[in-house]
Amino acid sequence: MTVPPPVITMILKERVTFRTREQADEFADWLKDEGCKSRVSEVFSSSLEVLAKGTFDTIDNWCEYMSGQDEEKKEIYQLIKENNQNYIDVITMIIENRNTYGLLYTHDDLKASRSSVLARYYGLPDIEGNIRIPQYSSDIFKQEIFREFELTVIHAIIEDEGYVKENEEGYILATDKKPGDMITKTGVNMIADKPIPKYPGIEIIPGFLPEMQYEVSFSMPVYLNVDPQMLGDVLLELGISPDDIRQYLNNYTIKRNILTLLLKLVEKSGSVRNEELKDTFENFWETQTEEDGLKSKINISAVLLDKFTAELKRAGLISTKNNRMVPASEKSSRRR
Repeated sequence: MTVPPPVITMILKERVTFRTREQADEFADWLKDEGCKSRVSEVFSSSLEVLAKGTFDTIDNWCEYMSGQDEEKKEIYQLIKENNQNYIDVITMIIENRNTYGLLYTHDDLKASRSSVLARYYGLPDIEGNIRIPQYSSDIFKQEIFREFELTVIHAIIEDEGYVKENEEGYILATDKKPGDMITKTGVNMIADKPIPKYPGIEIIPGFLPEMQYEVSFSMPVYLNVDPQMLGDVLLELGISPDDIRQYLNNYTIKRNILTLLLKLVEKSGSVRNEELKDTFENFWETQTEEDGLKSKINISAVLLDKFTAELKRAGLISTKNNRMVPASEKSSRRR
């Protein structure tokens, strides 16, 4: 009887989903430029999102009114109102801070905001010191409120409604409307379990959204060739939301750090006994991620660590000799 080959689960295979084929192809081309093979696949997706559309001022008045009408959802309406008012305040700050030439913010300001968002979202040791945050053109973007209401998000809101236009330096205001008169769309799924009463100036837009999306899958080499900030910057520019990037990069970064340190451990020691790999790796992690006297710890099962090493072997980056993990010879290495 022929014994079938074992099935190997590739835990380092990554998947990023885009709304358009153009975005997926652009990402795949970028990965190719970085020496990483990828594949684009079509996937079906559906979602439900309910939006309340109106001016910022109308949203504010609506929430105030509904807080007195719906006791059960009063706190939710108040939260929507508070969030809405914060957007008005932030947009007002940006408009009032216009420089002599009417510039609201520069292209570099948007890049700095993206980098700042990604840097805050890591929550993991940046082993290679790759987080670089550009300087803002104005100190207002350093204020605490921009940690919650990022310039990149504000830009997306007002650009979508045509309130700004681009020039060589950045973006200028394209309207004389006051912030409260600007139209916004607010997500209200949390109050949409029952029909929402009509209110003047508020349009409730329920949307079932069946769509074809485009998944880009890639695996091993990207962990060696692309650092998390670079990857995050590209995803943000391609329209992936900061929250989705944060969730994705948390997993991406920890796996890449495990991979990087496994390779470093084997290369530095020359060889590591298989049965001692777990303890040796956990101790090595502490020494390599220590910063300002504080050590980062990792508790990884031997089974999971075996999966990482199995894929390193498949990629030709390490090999096994006499029950020891050893660096692969240059001749057998298949990094690309």
